[in-house]
Amino acid sequence: MEAEVKRIGRRATPGVQIPAPRKLDPQTLAYPFSAELAWTAVNYLRTPSRVLWRLAELSSRRLEPLFDEIVAALSNRSVDWLGSAKSLSVEVRRIGDFPAGPLQVRGAAKSAIVEAARQQGHRLSLDPEDPERLFVVEVRDDEAVWLSIDLVGRSMHQRGYRKARGEAPLRENVAAQLLMLARWDPRREALVDPMAGSGTIAIEAAAMAQARPLWCDGFGPIGARLPPIEPIAQRFLPALFADAQPPVLANEINSETIRAFRENLHRAHVADRVQVIHGDFRDLRADRVQAAVKDAEAGLVLANPPYGQRAEGKGAGDPEIAALYDDLAQWWRRLGPGWRFGILSDHPDVTAIFGRRPSLEKPVSNGQLKAWFRVYSAPETN
Repeated sequence: MEAEVKRIGRRATPGVQIPAPRKLDPQTLAYPFSAELAWTAVNYLRTPSRVLWRLAELSSRRLEPLFDEIVAALSNRSVDWLGSAKSLSVEVRRIGDFPAGPLQVRGAAKSAIVEAARQQGHRLSLDPEDPERLFVVEVRDDEAVWLSIDLVGRSMHQRGYRKARGEAPLRENVAAQLLMLARWDPRREALVDPMAGSGTIAIEAAAMAQARPLWCDGFGPIGARLPPIEPIAQRFLPALFADAQPPVLANEINSETIRAFRENLHRAHVADRVQVIHGDFRDLRADRVQAAVKDAEAGLVLANPPYGQRAEGKGAGDPEIAALYDDLAQWWRRLGPGWRFGILSDHPDVTAIFGRRPSLEKPVSNGQLKAWFRVYSAPETN
């Protein structure tokens, strides 16, 4: 994600120094708060699931002192966290070994936030459905309790362009993560998804290449109503690399799914950036692929074949699943030199099927589904 922050931040906020982040865990980076960087993050970063503004790092390990510490921390903040907000909600995401349950911690935090607001002459009421401030409580490093504000208000994978969802669909931010992990370079590489489904990988590739704003359904991050961000939140949000036009090709066999795919393309405003082919990838000849992506120096095939819930009850070792993977490997080799292959799968024999060790092998979670993402370098010429 750090590379994404640098690429987007430098373009969106020229002249603003982007500080080095603190790495909290393999999935989380912490940056010093900046209104400019925060607003850029909630509108352009495609790989995170959340963007939080940390208000306080607390040391209390019991509910009563935690209440007092939250009130004191919020009352002493020099930056206005409240503004004109009238409603709040509180989420407890992880509490480690804190000696109280999530509901108790949530209740203590809510009461403390309401009290801190009261001391500043404001009245906050609970609104779980549409709060003006969404607070997050979590234990970090099994020690400190962090109190933060969620700057978006919903998971960032919910971009708004995908209305029809299959069973266990690939989350939008996970698709973006795969592209980043594979080091896809839209300046010189084509992107091909041979089993596109509702089009998430192709849409994310086209949108990421242009650095388009995330939200496609009129949604606005609730961070826009925070006093530090509000002055800049009315700015126009352009595609930061609007001229980028990498060849993106997506193939899907199912007629109903491909209709949903095309609708998603239009909602994401990238219908003119993705070539869609209706058919079985096994029938997609190499010359047709090369004709579609003729201006690219090289290419990345990125596939999310059935696994877990999407495998219709078939386990990873099922002969049909194994045959599908073998067909994918053979089809990839027929593309010729210059084509890398990335695959998200829980199949235990992917490396054996592809006949080489991956250049990248990393565990990836797509909601509750666990899998491995592997990238294989381009096959050698015969």
